[in-house]
Amino acid sequence: MEGRTRTFDATLAGGAAIVVLYVAVRAACMPIAFDEAYSFFRYMPHPLLLDTENNHFLNSCLMALWSHLFGNSVFWLRLHSVLSAGLYAIFSLRTIRCLQHPAVKALAFAMLFLNPYLLDWFSLARGYGLGLGLEAVSLYYVVQTIQGPRITASGLLALLSGGFATLANLASIYPTVVTLAVLSGWRLQDRRSGRTERLRDVAWWSVSTVVCLVPSVLIVLHIRSVFRLAFRYGGHVGFWPDTVGSLIDDSLYGAAYTPWLHDAIGLGLGLVVAGALLAWATGLAREGPTLWLCLLLLGDACAIVAVHDLMGARYMIDRGAVWLIPVFAWTFAFLCDRAARLTPWVSHLALGLSALCLLHGLASVNLTGTPEEHADLADAERALQDLPAGDTRPATLSTVFGLTEQLRFYAVQQGMAWLSISDDVVPGKDFYLVPRADADRLGGNLRAIAHYRHDFVLLERSERQ
Repeated sequence: MEGRTRTFDATLAGGAAIVVLYVAVRAACMPIAFDEAYSFFRYMPHPLLLDTENNHFLNSCLMALWSHLFGNSVFWLRLHSVLSAGLYAIFSLRTIRCLQHPAVKALAFAMLFLNPYLLDWFSLARGYGLGLGLEAVSLYYVVQTIQGPRITASGLLALLSGGFATLANLASIYPTVVTLAVLSGWRLQDRRSGRTERLRDVAWWSVSTVVCLVPSVLIVLHIRSVFRLAFRYGGHVGFWPDTVGSLIDDSLYGAAYTPWLHDAIGLGLGLVVAGALLAWATGLAREGPTLWLCLLLLGDACAIVAVHDLMGARYMIDRGAVWLIPVFAWTFAFLCDRAARLTPWVSHLALGLSALCLLHGLASVNLTGTPEEHADLADAERALQDLPAGDTRPATLSTVFGLTEQLRFYAVQQGMAWLSISDDVVPGKDFYLVPRADADRLGGNLRAIAHYRHDFVLLERSERQ
């Protein structure tokens, strides 16, 4: 039996290695996205330019480091996100080994490694992949704190990882603070040691977390006081329709399987939370980390709602809430692991859900771009290569707003200092990269040079020829 377990764990490790390789290949193949190029020009030279929460501090610093060491290749600028995928894989696999049933292990793997939206962020030079990698470390040590003998050290590592995650993505303040509250609550009720030792651990964890969070809190206060901003990106309807609804849509990755699937997944998420609370009330989940992971998930949800109501911040959506996906996955996995001891149908359900996740993950494989970042809106790099060769007279290329930063990036890469990029699509420019529908209003003295995906066309003003 032990040999089978090792073989199964090795198989999952092989699958994780394939996923990390896929992430690395995507990082090398995908064209640069708008936010990446914007960070390259605005935040990479000035990591301390804290004008919005869109500056992911660690991401900007590491982009600058890779640029200095290896140049401005898209892959090298994304290197830290790819490495974060490896960190995420290592610690997620270590947490999976804490589960007992192979079918539930497969389900945990599927939820953590086959969600295409979550994987996107490990292929982009943004702070979300870094945050997810550090969150995987934190969640592993949360489980180890509750299950293992090294309580003080494991709890400290869980909170330190969360603290560093906030420098990668400010939204990670939510899970880090909630993790401190949950671990402190667990430690105070733990009877494996004396009261003095328990209070010492809680005090040590609290001080360490506060110290780690000081830079991130100062950044948030600076943004709010100077720029009157409080996480501008988000929704205003409610936690369930905005946060949960957006994550469901994002995870579906644009696929339209059935019109009722979105609601069915939402109902399933609600049943999971209700089931977790029922399991705790009946004693099923009082041992081990299941209850505390459920409280972590509920605490994260309450934190998002509380910050909205008290501070006016919007409800986290999309990329801002992507850190909730692993929290939900682990809560569901440990709950299923407990329930599988009572009835075999849970294992069958886990295998069925794993198969669906696998099919969805395979159907979402691509090397061209991501739905949210619109990296494949048009072939920006190819468009610059299609400009008339040998003509280096000063010129302006006008395009839609979503492509300006990408074109500027590739112009720098290709040494095209003579070319100015503008999002002012009006008559009189030298070149245009616009949707075909916009070409007619630019006048009739334009010649089409090339056509691209999504019905984009590269135009040249006739007088320039």
